[in-house]
Amino acid sequence: MVRVLISTVSEVARTTNLESASNKLNIHFLGDDDYHFLDKKFPSIIGRLMLQRLLIEANLGEDILQTLHRGPYGKLQLSAAVDFNVSHSEDKVVAVFSNQRAIGVDVEKIRSFEWREYSELFSSTDWGIITSANDPEKTFFDFWTKKESLLKAYGFGLQIPLNQVAIHNNVGRIENTSMTGFFREIEIPEYICYICTPSDDYDLRVENFIV
Repeated sequence: MVRVLISTVSEVARTTNLESASNKLNIHFLGDDDYHFLDKKFPSIIGRLMLQRLLIEANLGEDILQTLHRGPYGKLQLSAAVDFNVSHSEDKVVAVFSNQRAIGVDVEKIRSFEWREYSELFSSTDWGIITSANDPEKTFFDFWTKKESLLKAYGFGLQIPLNQVAIHNNVGRIENTSMTGFFREIEIPEYICYICTPSDDYDLRVENFIV
């Protein structure tokens, strides 16, 4: 089973504030000062609340929650056979949990920007698809979120350059390794969001998150 929680930051802000949201966090989820999304504290706290709910509802127990730590490349982990991840872009936060496999998620707001400056992060084949697309910004973020979600599933973040991640439809691979991933899109209006797992045989449950 893979669970996905989606939160809208502006909606949460109407009913709670940073202090009250922080007070809902278990001590193990308070985190450290560098665990912020683009230095925006409120989305960071929302993301931790989402992870907290996913892990508690998985009935892992307090002893397991106390093992929360960072892996060698900074990904939060537990000493249990589960995995989880979180991503934030503008007004959306997405958290994912799997009780069977590694998992990564990336979400990006579709927007106009100087995407042509990032050609070195893509193969010539990928770049040709992006530049010839009817909606190049959307296609750019389609590739980008797949690449990032694959790297995050294996705990790398951006320690491996994006141009070392090969994408073919809904399958990806980190070049010169055996690390592969299968992508599923999470439908969010005006955003592109993909989750990535090492295999594609799982049930998916998507819910909105309310503090």
